[in-house]
Amino acid sequence: MAHQLKWLVDKRVLLIKYTGAIDKDTLLSMNADMNRILEEGIQPVHVIADNTEMSDVRVNLKVIQQSFGTLRNPAWGQITIVTGENKMVAFFSQLIGTSFRIKLRVVNTMEDAKRIINQADNTVNLT
Repeated sequence: MAHQLKWLVDKRVLLIKYTGAIDKDTLLSMNADMNRILEEGIQPVHVIADNTEMSDVRVNLKVIQQSFGTLRNPAWGQITIVTGENKMVAFFSQLIGTSFRIKLRVVNTMEDAKRIINQADNTVNLT
């Protein structure tokens, strides 16, 4: 699986675009990227994860917990996951939010994700 990172609002709102199947190696790589992004960003750093092209999740919850320890950092702002109509990805996304006790919302569209980030922080203006 591949992931791409891009600032939607410089150093404030990060877009992560996932494609294909997610596995343990991808998660470990993503955790390292997230640590680097948080150091570069202006806190709180908000995230939109576009999972609409994610095809499969090939890990269990324990691997997810081990791989995304960075999400426990209070410097993260609102984390919003776009799943489209993929119920399996939405389910795993909710598990992450519950497991890490983070500010995480799961939505169907990018427009909904931008609206949630704008509501969470009026200093960013996603259009």
